[in-house]
Amino acid sequence: MVRRGGFSARRASLAPWVLPGRAADAGGSPDRHPRSPHPLVAAIGLFLLLGALLGGPGCASAAAEVASAANTPVVTTLLRAATGAWIAVGYSSEGVWAWQAAGPGQPDLLTACIPLVRAVQPPGTPAVVAAAEGSVPVPAFCPPASGTALLTAEGLVDAATAFLDASDRLHLAWRAGGKSFYARCPLGQLGEPGAWQGPTGGAAPEPVAPGLSPTTTVAGAGGRPVLAGARGDGIAVVRFDGEWRETLGSFTGVAPLLARDAARALHLVFASADGVHHCRGGEGDRWQARELPLPGRVSGRPALAVRDVTPLVAAMVDDRLAVAVRHDSGWARVPLPPAMAEGQAPALVPDRHGTVWCLWRAAGWLRAARWLGDGFGPAFPLGPVTGPFLPEAPPPASAPDLGVLVPTESGLQVLRLSLPGLVVAEGRAVRFLDLLEVAHLEGAVREGIVPLAQGSLPSPAGGECLPGGILPLGRNGRLLRAWFSIREGDRWVGCTAEWSGRKWRVPEPLRLAAPRPWIQPPAGALSVVADPDDPVPERRLKMLAARAGPAPALLTSGDGLTWAYYSEVPPLRPLALLRDPLGGIEQRWKAYGSDEESARLSLLVSPDREHWYPAAVAGDGLTCREATFWVEDGLVLGLLDGGRLVAGRDGVHLVPVGELPALVDNEGGQLFAPPLVWQGQRRLFLARPEAWRWLQLPPTGRWIGLRAARDDVPARCETIPILRVGPAAPRLLLDARAGGTAAIGVEVLDAAERPVLTGRVRRGDGWLEVQWERGQALSRLETPSLRLRFSIEPGAVLYGFRFSE
Repeated sequence: MVRRGGFSARRASLAPWVLPGRAADAGGSPDRHPRSPHPLVAAIGLFLLLGALLGGPGCASAAAEVASAANTPVVTTLLRAATGAWIAVGYSSEGVWAWQAAGPGQPDLLTACIPLVRAVQPPGTPAVVAAAEGSVPVPAFCPPASGTALLTAEGLVDAATAFLDASDRLHLAWRAGGKSFYARCPLGQLGEPGAWQGPTGGAAPEPVAPGLSPTTTVAGAGGRPVLAGARGDGIAVVRFDGEWRETLGSFTGVAPLLARDAARALHLVFASADGVHHCRGGEGDRWQARELPLPGRVSGRPALAVRDVTPLVAAMVDDRLAVAVRHDSGWARVPLPPAMAEGQAPALVPDRHGTVWCLWRAAGWLRAARWLGDGFGPAFPLGPVTGPFLPEAPPPASAPDLGVLVPTESGLQVLRLSLPGLVVAEGRAVRFLDLLEVAHLEGAVREGIVPLAQGSLPSPAGGECLPGGILPLGRNGRLLRAWFSIREGDRWVGCTAEWSGRKWRVPEPLRLAAPRPWIQPPAGALSVVADPDDPVPERRLKMLAARAGPAPALLTSGDGLTWAYYSEVPPLRPLALLRDPLGGIEQRWKAYGSDEESARLSLLVSPDREHWYPAAVAGDGLTCREATFWVEDGLVLGLLDGGRLVAGRDGVHLVPVGELPALVDNEGGQLFAPPLVWQGQRRLFLARPEAWRWLQLPPTGRWIGLRAARDDVPARCETIPILRVGPAAPRLLLDARAGGTAAIGVEVLDAAERPVLTGRVRRGDGWLEVQWERGQALSRLETPSLRLRFSIEPGAVLYGFRFSE
């Protein structure tokens, strides 16, 4: 039984929205639906409707992405159980199916199919697949299972959606023969007779509403289902509260999407002829008046996600990616960086921290960026994707990443976006370089990187020079040794020179410790790093050379002049050698290079400096002719030509985080690797033919800072949950600059996000200890997980924090 409720808004009859076989004035209100169209006609009508509304000519290609042939299954929902297992739910005209991993060896490759619903089709009825916008086609070599489904439906199946509740029960809704149905089942018992039930434990499947084509569903109170979908040319929402009850059925539109906020209120978005609409409703029948966050011509399905109680809406509007956010004063368009605004097929999904990510497709890649409250953070590459993709439903609280389903040559593949997670050990600094540690920003801007001073040293060799590294030597590091290659005719010669305080000594050509006919002294592009942990003193300098024989090679030395061949490196144009002590054992050593023609950044990794393996692309779209990389505060940092600073936790996925103005205006100076402390100052060296410039940089870690955007409003910053390990540290230190009235306030929030400690940093420049209010102490906290909320008053700057004894 379906009982109508809620308010009924007046709808205008628009001729382009009328489905075939149904006149605009077919008697009564268009909400009443006196008769349901034939399911085949409804499927074709829905396809034409999407084509007319969602982009016109572009819909043909979108439909081709979704299904390349009649009866090709499409996946509409990607879910993850509390155990971490993936399940994808989709349909074809023959039924509803679930796909999961075939075995533990490839948990992200979904090739095992389970039949859920079998469609009993009338004889002679042609098979048709409706154009399911935002779905992923199942590869032809990964067909549905041929087993017997426990549920049956009369007529063609043309829609299906699902969700998992907190008890890992699969709630399934679909339409067949013009009628919608519902059933639920424990995830581990999908193929067991009697396991499928109705919403109250009765027989399954249970009819829901005639004509409703369910496209989205969420969990209501007690895990009870709420369905939204298209019906005719309108939008309908149906929920179960002891009986099926229609709460909304009065808006003209297509492609509805539901989400629930932290206050348990429902949010609905859908597309119409004038843009993307939003409507909010509670558990009862009342829905607020609809709003228009994104006016314009919509192509593709809109996206919706909610952070706390703040909804975000994204869509392709007037052929441009657009995002809007709802503030207290109303909806506002979000300014997007050019790389994001030029994307396609936007999707929004919250992570386990409640932070919303936007995913989109551009230039053959799938990218993601994190919503920080007043803008998006840096973009992350997930992988090469040219077709449709499907993000998972909101993940369980234990999920360490976000999953995205894409069709590949191997089957239905889940790509993972690693989520930031902080396990703060004693004394380990947390920097705000890429803002991954930040869950929410309000009224904050990022302070740029500005060198403190600059100078120059005379060049030890005139003419063209390729820098290869520079390290401090001698007592207190007062001397410098540099490695470089100079051109002699049509060849490069590797050299080294020492700065003795007032001048460079005469450069000496690099030598081999054990000359061989097939080995030559290192030359060309060089990269030298120190390895103080090597037990053999003769190997404490390591060099990656473009040429030391027929291929790039790794060499070792004790004095920097005589080098011993160590191992051959797969072909690459060397840029930088990196010793990453915090990397996994398989990625302890990294060799960065670039392609000669495209200059695209590449990466080789090694556990022992002898066996090298190509790693994933070291940054989507990153190109450079020269670079230097180093490890700082647990992050891999790199400076690329042009002065671009990049950062990444693993050194594989690198994100641009800023620019160094002095390098941008360097007029051709080439970078040495990496920044070093010389004469008590942190310096970065650049090579030019007549002089080698140096820049004095801020103290360690001070590359990016956060400050207030306005002179009269403090900036606010909240971290993601922090897991404290080891003994309880009694002190919290901030790397900050404060003074006068420009203080920084700190609140410690428990697992329920309630303030349990309050403190301030009032004045100083450097690592400053937080002073807590009287009677409070950090060491008394018993919660293993906490958040930090900072209030940065105008004039103060926050660079990072750490816990300490």
